[in-house]
Amino acid sequence: MHKTLKDDDVSSDEDEDETGKDPVMRFETVPHRGCVNRIRSMHGTGIVATWSDENEVGIYDITSAYEALEQPANTKQKKPIGGNKLASFKHPDEGYALDWSPLTLGRLAAGGCNS
Repeated sequence: MHKTLKDDDVSSDEDEDETGKDPVMRFETVPHRGCVNRIRSMHGTGIVATWSDENEVGIYDITSAYEALEQPANTKQKKPIGGNKLASFKHPDEGYALDWSPLTLGRLAAGGCNS
């Protein structure tokens, strides 16, 4: 998003003469089945784990989507951007505990309501 040049509280005729950019929100989509209940990044990398409403934990590499957002807005991409699903597993019951280990890179803990 771009910072606006005008404050919402201040309005005057001089403000109308200034030309500024409208806020722009950029995004990339990553194919994902179901709604995301939790998402955790592995130590700030492009590897993320998600917990869906279908009791599935998925691990994705979204590096390409993240890098596409770092490019200037007018840069055209030649291929579709998204995330690569690296792994997934199901829990027999719902749950919301999901986090990467701060001690061991790549170790993921996920806990459901059934212990």
